Amino acid sequence: MAAAALAVVAMLLLFAPGATAAAGAVPPPAPAYVPQSLLDAATANPDQLFRVIVQGRPTASASGVEAPVTQALTALPATGDGVNDTFSSINAVAAELSGDQIQLLAGSSRILAITPDAALRASVLDPPVVLEPPVVTGAAETGGLLSASTGQWSGAQATYTYQWQRCDATGACVEVTGAVDSTFAPTADDLGSTLVVFVTATNGDGTATSSSAPTVVVAAPAPVAQIAPPSALSSPIVTGSAVAGETLGVDDGIWSSTTLAFSVQWQRCSAAGDACVEIPGAVKPTYTLGPEDVGFTFKVAVTGTDALGSSTAVSAATAVVSAAPAAPAPTPPTELTPPVLTGTATAGQTLTADDGTWSGVVVSLTRQWQRCLADGTCVDIPGAVASTYVLGAGDVGSTVRIVVTATDGSASAAAMSAATSVVVDAAPATATVTVDPGTTGVTGSTGGSGTGGTGGGLSAPQAPPTNLTLPTADGTPVAQSDLTATPGTWKGDDALQYAYSWQRCDATGGGVCSPVASTQTYTLSSADVGSTLQVLVTATDNDAQVGTATSAPTPRIAPYSPSGFWSWQLGPYAANVDAQWTAVAAAQAKPPAIAVVDSGVDPNLPGLDGTVTDSVSLTTLPQRTAADGYGHGSFVAQVAAGHAKGNAGAAPTASIVSIDVMDDDGMALTSDVVAAADWIYTHKSVDNIGVANFSLLGSSRTSVNFDPLDRAIEQLWLSGVVVVTAVGNYAVNGAVSDVPFAPANDPFVITVGASDPADTASPSDDFAAPWSAYGHTPDGFGKPELGATGRYIVENVPTDSTLYTSRPGAVVGPGRMQLSGTSFAAPLVSGIAANLLALHPTWTPDKVKGALMLSAAQPSAATGFALGVGVVDAAAALGVVDPPNANAAIDQFVVPDPAGGATPIFDTASWGTTARADASWGTASWGTASWGTASWGTASWGTAYWSAASWGTASWGTAAWDAASWGTASWGTASWGTASWGTDNANADVRPLAAFPARWAP
Repeated sequence: MAAAALAVVAMLLLFAPGATAAAGAVPPPAPAYVPQSLLDAATANPDQLFRVIVQGRPTASASGVEAPVTQALTALPATGDGVNDTFSSINAVAAELSGDQIQLLAGSSRILAITPDAALRASVLDPPVVLEPPVVTGAAETGGLLSASTGQWSGAQATYTYQWQRCDATGACVEVTGAVDSTFAPTADDLGSTLVVFVTATNGDGTATSSSAPTVVVAAPAPVAQIAPPSALSSPIVTGSAVAGETLGVDDGIWSSTTLAFSVQWQRCSAAGDACVEIPGAVKPTYTLGPEDVGFTFKVAVTGTDALGSSTAVSAATAVVSAAPAAPAPTPPTELTPPVLTGTATAGQTLTADDGTWSGVVVSLTRQWQRCLADGTCVDIPGAVASTYVLGAGDVGSTVRIVVTATDGSASAAAMSAATSVVVDAAPATATVTVDPGTTGVTGSTGGSGTGGTGGGLSAPQAPPTNLTLPTADGTPVAQSDLTATPGTWKGDDALQYAYSWQRCDATGGGVCSPVASTQTYTLSSADVGSTLQVLVTATDNDAQVGTATSAPTPRIAPYSPSGFWSWQLGPYAANVDAQWTAVAAAQAKPPAIAVVDSGVDPNLPGLDGTVTDSVSLTTLPQRTAADGYGHGSFVAQVAAGHAKGNAGAAPTASIVSIDVMDDDGMALTSDVVAAADWIYTHKSVDNIGVANFSLLGSSRTSVNFDPLDRAIEQLWLSGVVVVTAVGNYAVNGAVSDVPFAPANDPFVITVGASDPADTASPSDDFAAPWSAYGHTPDGFGKPELGATGRYIVENVPTDSTLYTSRPGAVVGPGRMQLSGTSFAAPLVSGIAANLLALHPTWTPDKVKGALMLSAAQPSAATGFALGVGVVDAAAALGVVDPPNANAAIDQFVVPDPAGGATPIFDTASWGTTARADASWGTASWGTASWGTASWGTASWGTAYWSAASWGTASWGTAAWDAASWGTASWGTASWGTASWGTDNANADVRPLAAFPARWAP
């Protein structure tokens, strides 16, 4: 026997469990668990390379797992990379193994499981978007063949389906039954029609459809030599509308001869299209319908004649002729050119306006002159309604325009002229005065003194006050602060008196402004939050002449916050996070760092400067940029801990530790995410990590018994790190979806669904987003535990990121996007958990979870358990002093690490044995007493999920690991295709910006 063959036999003997056991001996462990789909693929493709994660049994260390893998690599050499990574927190290795090597390891009693190094993605994906429509090529004739391209699309890899449609002369189209291929052969049914193909692109993120341009009209092929009288290949068609007063026409149809003379005869038929009689004299190609034709239908008979004879074809009947509609209402006048002003913008001068020009019937014209301030605000000048207007002292410093309104008796339209230049004072008046010395007793100059009646010199009237620099509103634009008006500078006498009028305007500084106070200093109130303020200053001189000027609008008034943090968005207030901002600030507490396992975090974005205290990239997939090439991680980080003014995250004083595990398309490998959990495990003390956020989702149904990511995050949890995950966006219209994917399926962690706050801060009307997943895991655990706001969130993203460049419909401003998903509900809870740890640093993850679940608010509009026990309430969680252990039922299966590690482990084998043996385990362990609410009772943990049938091999076989994920061509290339991804139904959930749910509406 060859040496290599002997080595293989020896290895098989080493890996194989004992064939028999001595009487009374403990039976050997079962062989390794391998998903049937993976085992089948490995068996069918022994030389194919597979990316897998090999886990050892609880008694083995990581080195104890690596040894049998290395032995298999030695026994059956292959071209793969072998062991790629080892982990500190779990006894597992990531490796690239051949099908032969997997089969060999599958028989080892030292191996717990061999599972796919499956793909994970963020819960915001890329749907197909058409870039260029499909194109139809080929001959549009009977017997020909047309071919359709798919067109060009953006988004994740898609599959395409086709549907051909037949269209008439009006463009109305119907589907051609069965025509669902990329090619189509026109038949006689298509003669006289055009054809269009609709291509539907589908990927794991969504579906979109695009249509081709219509073909030319389908014709018959070139005729052969005619040996018979002509015949119609398609019937004549009546064109036009079946309405009295309209004219019908005729399309002669398609004929077998090309040298024809045609004649026509119109027929009047019953409403049913029968009992037709010829209309005398109606032999022209057109026929005008009259009142006598109402209630009838019409056909046209076309006779084609050539040298070989003639034949007649009759059209289909028209619709029943209806009476002519009533005459349309007259249209109101429409401005063609605006009014034009002539004259000089000087006080005392006359302005003249023409009326402009108008279309339509103008019955009357009215005019109104308006005076406009420097900020563009215009007011009517009382009584100024003629075509001319004499400028007065009150107009100085303003501009003037005219509004002309034209009326036709039923409707009106207005047009306005351009404004004049700023009106200026007239030149001072001068005059020569002749003094009678007999009367005044004054000789010489009139400017002197005397005993006459003038009393002194003469002067022209003083011009009214004119503003030179605008007033200002000085102070901090925050509720409970003071704004003080300065009048600006003015031209006028030295004794000007100033009056002030504070005005509240919309968030942009425009719209209708309402007066709110008339003092020089104004104290901002909560009613001003979200609005802008301006101050109108009126200057009055000694002659009672006045001038006015308005300040520029203030910035948008911010809410008062003792902590100094606030947000224009509704999400933090729907979760009452502002109460935690205040409590953390009052306690001068510092939250622990939040680890964001995602696509990276760009520390240069607003609100993230100084927040990212450590970062590492662990992805083994190619990236364009190391900061955040996808954009998702930066978005998540801002929801959790952004500190920008007006856009505070849940824990704005917390630090962010960024662990990049994704490529620029938002994809990650299981081994890289496990490596991230492993990195947090080894760096949690150095970086003070207290919370880890995983807004990503696996692609294969898994059990906590064998999933390496579940095991890794359990080790984080049991070592003192609160783990928060997103439940996923694959529910449909609020129906139960179940939660089969890691890490959301793990019973220890806090899994979060997305709620919609219904545009209010009160939780009573919250409801679950229709795409937010919920239900039971393959192991029978109810998920999610909590809901949090996850719809219509706006944050900053890198402008060169994939999300920003590929989803222009979600961009709401430069560098800002509006996104929806459970990905953004999870970091809200992560921030709230970090705040609780700032105030209660000795709390365990179990207690944090217990406090959040115990204090959750109960929305009346939520469906069943779509939001777990309720929506997170950060303020109520502050009142929990001694929270229950949310994981008490499964903590009884937490045991010391048999391999001697410092962190205990979850003994899934004992837990599974207990659950299989006791069908009521779930009911007894998850009673309502712990939660003070009926929401978390037996309905969520029904016995049906704990029956013995649930724990049979069907639970851990092919059903638990989707076979679609294991196409042999997909593995080793990181080209995952779309088959393994559930639809992300939050992807297109974008709300128009005008309807954006803001907390502080003006």
